[in-house]
Amino acid sequence: MRPRKKIDASFRDLFTAFRFCLTPSRYPSLWMDLDQFSKLSDRSQATMGLNCLSARSAFDLLLTALKLPVGSEVLMTAANIPDMFEIVRRHDLVPVTLDLDPVDFGIGKQELERKLSEKTELVLIAHLFGSRTDLTPILRHPRRNDFVLVEDCAQLFIRDYYRRRTESDFQLFSLGPIKTATALGGGVLCYQKVGSQGKESITGELLEIVNSYPVQSRFRYAKRVLKYVLIKCLTTRFIFPGFYRMLRDPDQTLGSLARNFKDTDLLEQLRVRPCSPLVRMMKRRIVRFNAREMQTRREVGNRLIRSVSKTHRIPGRANPDHRYWVFPITAKDRQGTIKCFREQGFDATSMHSMDAPGDDSSQLQRLFESILFVPLETDLREEELSKLVELIDATE
Repeated sequence: MRPRKKIDASFRDLFTAFRFCLTPSRYPSLWMDLDQFSKLSDRSQATMGLNCLSARSAFDLLLTALKLPVGSEVLMTAANIPDMFEIVRRHDLVPVTLDLDPVDFGIGKQELERKLSEKTELVLIAHLFGSRTDLTPILRHPRRNDFVLVEDCAQLFIRDYYRRRTESDFQLFSLGPIKTATALGGGVLCYQKVGSQGKESITGELLEIVNSYPVQSRFRYAKRVLKYVLIKCLTTRFIFPGFYRMLRDPDQTLGSLARNFKDTDLLEQLRVRPCSPLVRMMKRRIVRFNAREMQTRREVGNRLIRSVSKTHRIPGRANPDHRYWVFPITAKDRQGTIKCFREQGFDATSMHSMDAPGDDSSQLQRLFESILFVPLETDLREEELSKLVELIDATE
């Protein structure tokens, strides 16, 4: 059976991470110079990257440094992990959901006008499933200078992203367990050192806050690495079918194994500095990333969309800037569709960690009621790709 989403790290990467845990070293700098990843020659300011424990930690850190007035509104894409909404509330801010068009994940001008208010101090746009939402409606809005614009790029990858210009104020990236070029944890807060929104002074503020955090335990990170070595073994193409048949509830078992944070105080878990092995692993995975694999994945995803006749079943199909971190489809009978895919050797699932709160008219909320995800990897054989096309076209 073809697993739904593999850990994007080789066994060599995993053993390197474990070796870092065993090798004493000086604590490395949390900063990265991101200009080395950009092909743009006209960047006038240094692009900074601050390594954090996770993308959620980076978001909490940013809100702490910005010190937005109590009761301010944070306009957020109406689909994200629940923790992101909770972080906003824990800072005494009010989350307001912004609906996107499921066809291309675009921002509607009428929706933007309806949700932006005088109380809006920050706008957080999440790029969904590996697509990149066009920010033009926000960047051209008359009130653009009245709020901080943040991109949640947890489902994109930092090196691919920085090959083009961005006009947002801050960007959040994740190197979590199932993310592209994973370090089995970690997140990066990115921004240009000099620019709008007072970023000339925020660098010192961010460092002061981070240095007040306790440092993550090397032992805890080593345990995480070993856990994902086990998961990597269990989800190899040869072992996974037998392992899958042994499980009473595969979704629940794999979901609990991959869970990052416990059901305890969220902010206490987020406000931790990444340990030295994690920082070293993050930098290694970013610097050594093979962009050719990303391009291959885009080509496979684009080919699949071109081959499917029921393209209305594929959210984000019209987005011109898609990397297919996961491949979503919709179905009226999700469980029946999942069963059909699994009988044909594809571990489709409706399980995900995202939420789409909002009113009954929310397009993203309705989308998440019918969404499921199918395996899409760069090593799909021709017959597997043809079978995926048949299965998607057979969905109702």
